[in-house]
Formats: sequence, structure tokens, C-alpha cells
Amino acid sequence: MKALDEHDQNNKKLEHELLWKMREADLDGVSQFIKEFCEVQMAETCCEELAKIRSLELMVFVSKELKLSEDNLDEIVKLDSQHLFEWNNHGRIEHFCAWFEKSVIANYLKHVKKGPISRKNKLVQEIKLLIQEQFQKDITLNDIANRVFASAFYVSKIFKEEVGIGIKEYLTGVRIEEAKRLLTHTDLTISEIADRTGYKGQSYFGKVFKEIVGLTPSEFRMLKW
Repeated sequence: MKALDEHDQNNKKLEHELLWKMREADLDGVSQFIKEFCEVQMAETCCEELAKIRSLELMVFVSKELKLSEDNLDEIVKLDSQHLFEWNNHGRIEHFCAWFEKSVIANYLKHVKKGPISRKNKLVQEIKLLIQEQFQKDITLNDIANRVFASAFYVSKIFKEEVGIGIKEYLTGVRIEEAKRLLTHTDLTISEIADRTGYKGQSYFGKVFKEIVGLTPSEFRMLKW
């Protein structure tokens, strides 16, 4: 059951990674993705039919997402019928993968609204919201990547490009701002505030706080009070 859950989670990551590359019109990235996807499917399944089925699942996912977000619904539905017919008539996996990239993805790309910056911003906003909701917990880059169904590398890269700082720095900033609020407006102990802002110990919390603010938590509280 655990292996099955991991497989489903990996599939979701792959699906969303392809969708983001398509929305950014990253043709080289899409081409590389399809190549690696087919290689992985063949290595894992050792069965062309099963590899084709998994590719069909990927095709269905992309189609469904486009129907939810794009305007040309009728055209996408027509493409679905065409692709399904062609898919059913393909034989060897290497020929199938070439068709999948050159026909299926190319056709769907024509109906993706071009706007790479806004698409990146959407991902960044999802990450920011997740951090703001989860900063009290021991959240990691991999946790965030899993929640937004993308690779850790991709999430880290896009966030740094769009925000100007890394995810770790942003998370630290959110935690310290909340700590400052609690120090100013509550009588919670330093240890309690450390716990409420995602730090496992008062000592480490104090060290990070001073690095960012220039004062220890106690010094900051005295100034505000």
C-alpha cells in the first residue's frame, strides 16, 4: 500500500511538472520531460502496454486541466478524440513517445494561454500561502514541493527567480515576523513563542532572531513594551 501511495504521488508530481512546462511554453523542457518519462516507464514496467497506459493517464490529466483553465473547450474535446484514436493504433513504445511529444503535446500547446510570468506567479503564490499556513511546523522544501506537485529543484528555482530570495529565507522571515508580533502583543514566554513559530528550541530561535532583527527576543520585547 505504501509503495502504491508513493507511486501515485510521483505520478501527480510528473503530471503537474509537465503542465507547468507547457504553460511556460518551455518546448525544450517538454521534450526532455517526455523522453525521460518514457525511459522511466519502460524501466519500471518492462511492458510496453503498461507504459502506454501510464502515458494515457498523463494525456488525460493534461486534457482535463486545460478544459478547466482554457477557453477553447470544443477544440480540446476534438483533440481528445483524435489522440485517443491514434493512441490505440500505436505499437512500439519508442514510436509512441515520439508521437506523444510531436502530436499530443504540440496540439495541446496551441490551446494553452501564453503567459509564463503569470503562471510562475501562481505557483509562487501557492508556495507563499502554504508557508504562511504551515510555518509553525517543521516544513521542508520537499514537503512544499510535494504539496504543489512539482520537483524540489523546480520549486526552489522558480521561487528564487520570482521573489528574489530562497524559500528557506522566506520561511524564516514569516516566522520572525510572527515572533515579533507575539513578543509585542502577548505575554507568552520566549520558549512558547519559539514553539509557535516552528523552532524546536529556544536557543536556536534566539540565535536566528538576533541574526535577522539585531536584538535578542528579550531585548526586542523590552523595547516594544
